[in-house]
Amino acid sequence: MRILQASACVLALCLAAPAEAQQFQTSRPPGLEIGAEAGLAFTMGDFGKGLSSTGYDFTARVGWEFSIGFTPQVTVSYAFWNTDPSGSTVYNLEVMPGIRWSFLAGTVRPWGTFDIGLGHVSFPGGNADGLAYDVGGGADFMLTTGVGLGLHLRYNHTSFTIANVDQAAQWLDFGAGLVITF
Repeated sequence: MRILQASACVLALCLAAPAEAQQFQTSRPPGLEIGAEAGLAFTMGDFGKGLSSTGYDFTARVGWEFSIGFTPQVTVSYAFWNTDPSGSTVYNLEVMPGIRWSFLAGTVRPWGTFDIGLGHVSFPGGNADGLAYDVGGGADFMLTTGVGLGLHLRYNHTSFTIANVDQAAQWLDFGAGLVITF
């Protein structure tokens, strides 16, 4: 009975309190946006055969963020893995123009991204170039209006051909980053 009375009191207090709607900010001043991210790169598909399943991924990006959160950008991404058991390194370098869109302008800024460009894969005994793209999302947690820390999950793909056989470097990148808007 006491739980019912306490619940009724809490409900009465909530109903008596002034109602205020959550204000979601969707615009901000436009400006130059610079970001740096690092994460773990988990191989996918045939690309992971003979590699340690977990590598490392680093991404740098620069773009112009418009007031609605839309940012045309250029990204440079570098990922690498060790081969088993020789310990040689396989790496992937990508240079890609693309877009990033931050949905909200408040303290928490969820975002999505898509980039497409050129990828270079290097492995023991050779290297190859091909089409590269990534797609992903995450959230930035703004410490100030222009500086934030974030988490991301991104799918990366680079197509290439070796000995007339089409192949692809594929991996998931999970990590953290820093974003600065001027």
